[in-house]
Amino acid sequence: MNMVTHDAAASGYSVSCKAGCGACCRQLVPISAIEARQLAKLVEEMPEPRRSEIKRRFQEAIEKTARADLLARMSNPQDADPRTTREINLEYWKLRIPCPFLENESCSIYADRPIACREFLVVSDPSHCSEDRPDNVRALGPPAGPISHRLPRPYRSPGGKPIDWVPLILSLDFAMRHRNEPDARPATQWVNEFFEGLPK
Repeated sequence: MNMVTHDAAASGYSVSCKAGCGACCRQLVPISAIEARQLAKLVEEMPEPRRSEIKRRFQEAIEKTARADLLARMSNPQDADPRTTREINLEYWKLRIPCPFLENESCSIYADRPIACREFLVVSDPSHCSEDRPDNVRALGPPAGPISHRLPRPYRSPGGKPIDWVPLILSLDFAMRHRNEPDARPATQWVNEFFEGLPK
């Protein structure tokens, strides 16, 4: 039992998430730039024909967002204000694009899933998870707030802004455009940057 699940039980909630329910796996999942590179590496290390199949799913997801006029708007999330980001998330949700790693409504890379996927636990009726505007979904996260948004940001956009997050379906493309490892820094700097982002 992880900390969030333990806290849910202590508060009288029961976690609705179970194997075979992939509703959450159709959201615009925000991952860190470091995770995007790691997922791309994971895909490249897959044997054929699985590697080609996963890449095909990524490409199919990207093409669907392009046809819906979402691709350009979601490609630079660091430039969007919170309201615009929420609108993009809702539009993406309505497209019902499955995560490229979703198989039989379960995560096929469960042990290697991004932090955002680990943090999100639903405690409301699971029937709400498939609604067009899932405003009735109640989810619990870490007490200090999402950890995924506080990971180090070693990459910057062409405009010089730190890249806060990358849409999961763009992780392979991101890794292609950012082939170089981030500049080496002492571990203490990485740790300090992480803790500085936590609520005071």
